[in-house]
Amino acid sequence: MTQTRIVYIDVLFFTNFIINCAMILCTARLLSQKVSHGRTAAAAALGGAYSVCIFFPVFSMAEWVGLKLLFAVSIAAAAFGFKGMGRLIKCTAAFLAVSFMFGGAAFALFFLTPLNRAERVIENNGVFYPRLSLPVLLAACAVSYILLNYALYVFKRHACIRGSVIDVRLSMGQKSCMLRAMCDSGNLLKTPSEQKPVLICELSALSDMLEEDDMAALSDIGNRSPSFGVIFLPYTSLGTKNALIPAFFIDEATYYIKREEIKREKVPVAVSRESLSSDGSINALVNPDAFLKGYPEA
Repeated sequence: MTQTRIVYIDVLFFTNFIINCAMILCTARLLSQKVSHGRTAAAAALGGAYSVCIFFPVFSMAEWVGLKLLFAVSIAAAAFGFKGMGRLIKCTAAFLAVSFMFGGAAFALFFLTPLNRAERVIENNGVFYPRLSLPVLLAACAVSYILLNYALYVFKRHACIRGSVIDVRLSMGQKSCMLRAMCDSGNLLKTPSEQKPVLICELSALSDMLEEDDMAALSDIGNRSPSFGVIFLPYTSLGTKNALIPAFFIDEATYYIKREEIKREKVPVAVSRESLSSDGSINALVNPDAFLKGYPEA
């Protein structure tokens, strides 16, 4: 005798809506990109709609694969916008990678806890419908989100060629200067609004790019103003807490990593009047996110 199982569409949608919100936020972290609450909700709603569609009459395998890809691309576009086909493919691939990680975490939860009992989990075409209380669901989702974010953080730290010294060219107008910069995983400074990674450099290293009056103004920033706009960023370092460091935007920065050149536009540069190394071998510190994929272009 076939056992009848009841699936509540509203619970199924809400469950997958929460999980998709967490996956979209993890994808944004992987891409080093901000995502608005509205876009997150819209994309998560598409994911919830997909989970509901799965429980309708079975399609052919090709139709299911096509439907999954269609929803994956739609979710990525809803969350991160359409800024070219290449970027959409990258966002879709990142979202799928995160969904695979969440799937692995779900399987671990089912196999390593009492949740693996068949009567408590319904599966149909790869979609799980756990009959769990909302607090348990939220707790499991929160744990998965924290663990995956930590994994992404560790991955990004190692991906930045930690401790390597690279050449960096800064350009502003018709002038430029060359820096010797260390990729410093401790430099997590970003601009508040755009969340752009900030390059910290010694003031003296900018002399080839800036006019003398601007150099003098930056060295006495409390009493003088340079010819370009300056913002003050809060930062914390060893022996310094809740301090402000002056910064400004340059036209372009070129990072020379091995045999690759990575160019970034409108790069924020923070100015340090103190030496950044004891032997003078480096005069700048690069935020690891500066040359990782997903750099914010705005």
